[in-house]
Amino acid sequence: IAVITKEEIQNSPDRSVGELIQRTPGTLVTKYGQTGSLSLPQIRGASAGQVLILVDGRRINDAQNGLFDLSALPVAREEIERIEILRGGASALYGADAVGGVVNIITKPSTAKPYTQASASYGRYDTQQDSVVHRWKPGPFRYGFSFARERSGGYRENGDYEGWILGGQAGLELGPQTEIGVSARYLKKEIGVPGPLQFPDPDDRQKDDNTLLDVNFRSQITPKLKLHFTGFYNYYRNTFDAGSRGTVSFGPPSLNKSNAAGGDLQVTYGWGDSHLLTGGFEGIEDRVNSSAFGVRRATRGAVYLQDEIELLPSLTATLGLRYDGHSIYEEQWNPRFGLLWRLPWETRLRASVGRSFRAPTFNDLYWPASPWTAGNPNLKPETAWNYELGLEKKLDQWAVAKIAGFYREVENLINW
Repeated sequence: IAVITKEEIQNSPDRSVGELIQRTPGTLVTKYGQTGSLSLPQIRGASAGQVLILVDGRRINDAQNGLFDLSALPVAREEIERIEILRGGASALYGADAVGGVVNIITKPSTAKPYTQASASYGRYDTQQDSVVHRWKPGPFRYGFSFARERSGGYRENGDYEGWILGGQAGLELGPQTEIGVSARYLKKEIGVPGPLQFPDPDDRQKDDNTLLDVNFRSQITPKLKLHFTGFYNYYRNTFDAGSRGTVSFGPPSLNKSNAAGGDLQVTYGWGDSHLLTGGFEGIEDRVNSSAFGVRRATRGAVYLQDEIELLPSLTATLGLRYDGHSIYEEQWNPRFGLLWRLPWETRLRASVGRSFRAPTFNDLYWPASPWTAGNPNLKPETAWNYELGLEKKLDQWAVAKIAGFYREVENLINW
């Protein structure tokens, strides 16, 4: 796991999450145009649909296309505490789409002292970024809110962009080790889609409205037993208007609305002195209403268990297994085994093997036939086996050297 800390985020000249992630080894973020354009992460050569995106540990990938556009993230940069990037297959714990890796964006907690930050910037092409963030925990109650706005005139005709982000959260301590919390995040953006330079589209427009709602319950029941429940709702609305003057785009406006509602119950238990068990249940209902293929629904559920075992003071093993069931595609079993060996001279050797999968999306299954592509409702998930061997050596108090080799073999790749 690579961690981008809040200090690195604060001191970085990067102005977007995609630019921050791009600095991580083994990670590539492809941006398809000017400010606000499609921004997709790839890890170790895996496609964007094979990378799972999380916010505070809960998935936000869109069920319609299987990925998430980082330019449409409803979280202000100033609200991010850290970003954790897990490289390698992780379906044994996280389920579908974690073939290449996982990106977990963690937001800042409230502070005992009231904290308020305001920022503004201005750059070329009339590009502006403004934000206000406030957080406070005066006692058992905590709260926070954020506002961010970004706009740009763009460097091409029809290359303008404007986006707004609103966020709010609140929590209440019910006891010394128990808390309930809620949060809501919303993004609204509009962007011109000018198309390629050779075939410009001077009046194509795209609008996005994204909403994330969460309720959380955490409790330290005993010194060794922790309980965490998350209920969530995602709503994504995308409109594309091809206009009338384009040389590539044509046709009536398209509208795609995607909903996901679900919950995850996770239990962590320290069993004796040698075992750390993590297990849980997950259930999600997806619904997509697309002007391309109408209304489609699906349900999915999962159960998982992982055991971190201290075999020796210097040797730790991790065993994990997850079962995923789905109303459309076939069930999936994903095991994982890992070893961590702590050698002398502050050196670590690690090895792992595991299975992962990417689920076919609603677009993959139901897209209407055209001269270029057609959906296939009989598709099976992509499946992969991941193998990794790595070595880590701390050189001094300021430097650590890491080297890793990995091999991933994928079957049933879905070709769009």
